[in-house]
Amino acid sequence: MAASPTKNQSMPDTRQQAVIEIIAKALDIPADELGPDSSMDNTPLWDSIGHLTICMEFERKFGKALDLDAIVTTTSVHHLAEIGRAPV
Repeated sequence: MAASPTKNQSMPDTRQQAVIEIIAKALDIPADELGPDSSMDNTPLWDSIGHLTICMEFERKFGKALDLDAIVTTTSVHHLAEIGRAPV
């Protein structure tokens, strides 16, 4: 019997996977280098310009405008996925 995954090892959900794909495309890196815990702090190519590109692609994909506060504070796959879940 296989061990159940821990929180950090769990498979990303569909929304997280969509965010991972957005980030991978924006940063021009393979999606398999990213996971639910990826963020500006631990992803070397995720700089300020990359972050703006990620935010624009997120808005386009999810149809949700990010306000300035969200752009500044939303710096991880997990947080972007949470915003993607919230109603418009």
